[in-house]
Amino acid sequence: MRLYASPKMAYTQLDQKEGRRKEGPLHYEQQKAMQRELNERIPPAPKGDPQNELRHVVNSQRLHGKSFNQSVAIAVNFVRKRHPLFTPLILPPR
Repeated sequence: MRLYASPKMAYTQLDQKEGRRKEGPLHYEQQKAMQRELNERIPPAPKGDPQNELRHVVNSQRLHGKSFNQSVAIAVNFVRKRHPLFTPLILPPR
């Protein structure tokens, strides 16, 4: 399996031998929409705060095709392993 990463676009390309579907780059507009949603729903916090780690994990999961709610669930579980008393600040959609 080959993985390619670019700061502007996320790629996933699988070998032809594996016979799986290739996923192309996320379009710029899709990435911007995901970033806007992240900024609106999960506000940033001061440097070093677990809230920023949550934002990072949610963004990573979104780039890998998960929904916002799936990404948040995965991220909260991940962050709570390191910070058991962490209470995330997640705002409702507009």
